[in-house]
Amino acid sequence: MGLEAWAGFPHRIDSRWLLLGCLTFVIAVVLTPLGAWNMLGGQAVVLAFVLGIFRVDSSKLTRRYLALCPLLILLGFLLGLSHPGRSSLGPLGVALAIIARNSLALLAVLSLGLVYPAVTLIQALRRLGCPPVVVTTLHFMHRYAHVLSDERDRMLVASQARSFGRRRSLWSRWSMLGNLLGSLCLRAMERGERVHTAMISRGWDGTIRSLADAEETP
Repeated sequence: MGLEAWAGFPHRIDSRWLLLGCLTFVIAVVLTPLGAWNMLGGQAVVLAFVLGIFRVDSSKLTRRYLALCPLLILLGFLLGLSHPGRSSLGPLGVALAIIARNSLALLAVLSLGLVYPAVTLIQALRRLGCPPVVVTTLHFMHRYAHVLSDERDRMLVASQARSFGRRRSLWSRWSMLGNLLGSLCLRAMERGERVHTAMISRGWDGTIRSLADAEETP
């Protein structure tokens, strides 16, 4: 196998196998005992090796991880104050162990999302026998996330246009943000009802069909 063929080989692996591998890795990380730093280090080496094989974009992975990192730190320190292992490791040791485990699991999941598109992973879940309700929900969440994002941007532009040149206090900014989020949730619910009614009128039976299914059908 030539160098160019080997470079593209990992991306030709069935997405179901990668999904199962990622799930297995996450379960192994979560079940790692607190304070088992050697095991966590070995798991980190394995993850780095896999990321290197699949040539995952490290800059995108870092940006996505840093966006969720504050939640991991908050979760780690909150659990570290009440975890039973604090008597042996101390609150700080428990917090660091929890942050390390969650970071490895999160990096594995984020890397999987960078290797395969979301639609491919959703199809892999369906082919693995995941409940149709879960698959359908994830499919529409991904499909309409961009629509809600555009709706949010338009609402922000409209709000800024109405308050052009006006200085707002911190409390008024938070109040405006809360109103925008509330309005966005209401619009999302109304849009969901309209879409559901339109799909029912067109004969929707709860099954998502794709061209890949048609190709596999003899």
